[in-house]
Amino acid sequence: MIPKVQDPREEVLQAWFMDDSDEDQRLPHHREPKEFVSLDQLAELGVLSWRLDADNYETDEELKKIRTERGYSYTVRPIKFCFPFSKSNLFKKCSYSLAW
Repeated sequence: MIPKVQDPREEVLQAWFMDDSDEDQRLPHHREPKEFVSLDQLAELGVLSWRLDADNYETDEELKKIRTERGYSYTVRPIKFCFPFSKSNLFKKCSYSLAW
């Protein structure tokens, strides 16, 4: 039996369908039972993701490659990405943090 190779993004990226609660939006709002969204499902929605070395973003070769391939002329220093969402209110409960 061949062991499944885990995508390194799975260690740092989680997305899930949220409950319909109006409680504090900073809470995770997991449904019961928890219902996670796979990396493939995120890709189908157009979500791009990479696992990069955030401590060395200025010299990270993978980031340089992405910037070149996608034509990015700026650098964003990632602090935290957190995109909990549900289909019904994706934009209302979606939050993230970046530092320029």
